[in-house]
Amino acid sequence: MNQMHKIMEREPPELLVDDILAHPSRLGWIIGGSVPIDQGQVKGKVTATHIVCCAAALSSRQSSTGTAAAKALETLWSLEAVGITDPPSNSQLSADEEEALLQFNQGITYGNGRYAVSFPKKPSISQLPNNLIGARQRLAKKVSQLQLEPDRYQRYHTELMKFVDEGFAVEIQNLEPAEFSAVDGSYFMPHHEVVTSSSGKERSHPIALSADISRAYMRIAVNETDQPFFRFLWQAPGSSAIKTFQMVRVTWGAASSGFLLAATIRHHLEKGDAAVPELAKCLYADDLLQSFEDVERAQRFTDKVRQSLASAGMHLAKWKSNSTELKSHLLGTGIQPDDFDSSSAEFLKVLGIAWCPSEDVFSFKTPSLFDGPAPESPPSKRQVLSIVASIYDPLGWLTPFTLRGKKLIQRLWTQNLGWNDKIPEAIHVDLKRWMTEVVELRRFRIPRRYSCRNDVPVAHVLHLFGDASTTAYAAAAYIESKFADGSSDFALVMSKSRLAPRDSPSLPRLELLASLIAVRLKRFLMERLNIDFERTLFYTDSTIAYHWATSSSPGTWKQFVSNRVREIQSESRSEDWFHLSGESNIIDFATRGVSAATLVENSEWWFGPRWLRLPPISDPLRSHGVGPSA
Repeated sequence: MNQMHKIMEREPPELLVDDILAHPSRLGWIIGGSVPIDQGQVKGKVTATHIVCCAAALSSRQSSTGTAAAKALETLWSLEAVGITDPPSNSQLSADEEEALLQFNQGITYGNGRYAVSFPKKPSISQLPNNLIGARQRLAKKVSQLQLEPDRYQRYHTELMKFVDEGFAVEIQNLEPAEFSAVDGSYFMPHHEVVTSSSGKERSHPIALSADISRAYMRIAVNETDQPFFRFLWQAPGSSAIKTFQMVRVTWGAASSGFLLAATIRHHLEKGDAAVPELAKCLYADDLLQSFEDVERAQRFTDKVRQSLASAGMHLAKWKSNSTELKSHLLGTGIQPDDFDSSSAEFLKVLGIAWCPSEDVFSFKTPSLFDGPAPESPPSKRQVLSIVASIYDPLGWLTPFTLRGKKLIQRLWTQNLGWNDKIPEAIHVDLKRWMTEVVELRRFRIPRRYSCRNDVPVAHVLHLFGDASTTAYAAAAYIESKFADGSSDFALVMSKSRLAPRDSPSLPRLELLASLIAVRLKRFLMERLNIDFERTLFYTDSTIAYHWATSSSPGTWKQFVSNRVREIQSESRSEDWFHLSGESNIIDFATRGVSAATLVENSEWWFGPRWLRLPPISDPLRSHGVGPSA
């Protein structure tokens, strides 16, 4: 026992049941405590301690040092996968998803202009232990930290009390001690402050509109039977009393909150008296984003949406638009000036991307960590992950530049470093070079609209390019807007890349994977863009990949090739595929990586290769079959 201090962590234990505690240690959770016994006339307690998990199965506490980095990495990879993930084997929901929907439909009610819902629960909820002791310890630690900053403590208290004043939470008084039993159907949530400074559809038409549902989650009530699971403790500044509160509205941080918000809005829109089909297509969680051909359509849409959401107790705020006429209409129909985005900044954030309404252009606002010089001393592996993941680029517009950051992460993984280990000097040099270039991205400007002409396009064509190198494979999608005078405008819609595995397959197979993600991008965009495409065209500079994609007998190839060719052909026709030279393939440099300045200044990346605008007799395309010997 005299060695216990070497393996025990500093975090407080968690109460499980009675006097049984779970202690965090370097070996995992250690369970110990006293258990009452009653054997005949002998009464007493038995104390036992057991390790219930070891380093081979990391506990959540043990892995906490890498949690932030792991989340950053997960976010980076999940964003990279948008639009190019494997297609689902079927459209059926999993058993858990079916059960969650069933519970939602059985529990949702409507009254007093508001929906009330029940949280989806697993059967094990009946065994959830009351964590009052742990909650008290957590509160004591929080209060001791806040007492060092009185102003922050007061702000924290004020914000919590707003929940009570606005009816989002209620104080629970005169709780009987019996309610603090091990399993009593209640749970005490942690809480902390969140400090903030104050898809493609939106690019189709001249009039842009953005808004969000004000405090969306708080607009949905929690059924009374579920409210005890959302209690929290609080100690006001200058008071020694610890009070218990209980949320009566959906909380933002619960795991199922996003599902409940989306399901509630969908349920509301499917009601016959409140159907607004357009709204379901342009809502992203609690954000609304849409564009319109003219002001009249925008006005009709906003009037219908406001009326529909109001009947669900929801209110739109932070309105943004590039149309002064639409703003005037909204002000004339009851929208208050305070409901418009009050930011004085030139650029406003729309789904994480900077938008300048006055110029109607998108840009990138890079994180402040890139403002100063790059770190002179080598950062840790975890810090590098956070740095690379901080570039938010969901549509892949920066793919040729961000690829270099992803390559640095791949190199780190070959070094077998721990989360806190310093990176090698060679990688540090490349990281500093990459970081110093990030500020160049702020010069980036791209029109919000796919075409800035005043006349309406007569047709649209979707162009998709795929390419691969030994480093990565990538695909990009461009929209062509065709006009009555025979001219066309082109605009980048989306791009995605994947690093080649370290045990990389052959280059032809990587080229095939590039063609595959081009097809998946097509499917993704067709499902989400409200555009009828006259035609969809695919391009590759690999003769072998071209032959595979247009083959009439995919079953003759090996399974790796055959399976991917079948998916390609399920979403494209052989006459939609074209072969072109490597120098004409715009996606080529997205597989190798370029500097930020090169990317920003490359007009062909943003507006399509020049040869797309040439007459057919002058363009570099040559559609032809390739023999099996290739």
